[in-house]
Amino acid sequence: MEEVKIIKTDNLQIENNLISFRNSVLQISNISQVDIAPVPKKKFSSNAILALIIGILLLIIPVIPGLQMIGIMGIGCGFFTLFGINYQVRMKKHI
Repeated sequence: MEEVKIIKTDNLQIENNLISFRNSVLQISNISQVDIAPVPKKKFSSNAILALIIGILLLIIPVIPGLQMIGIMGIGCGFFTLFGINYQVRMKKHI
């Protein structure tokens, strides 16, 4: 006798070869294999790196006093953009 396999959540139920959700039922008996592909890596933004470099240069070389504040904002924007990309990549590895 074959064992009945059931997966049930609030929105979805899978029982043997049937998927039920809302008012729909799908038969999945013809599916023979399911593969999970790796998540494509997200590249670091060249604009964020450029903002960091320009921001650092504006801080180091004080040509006009007001540009130092723009340099700090450039460093902040570049850093948080790179941090966000890194965070997204790390979170997708744990899924």
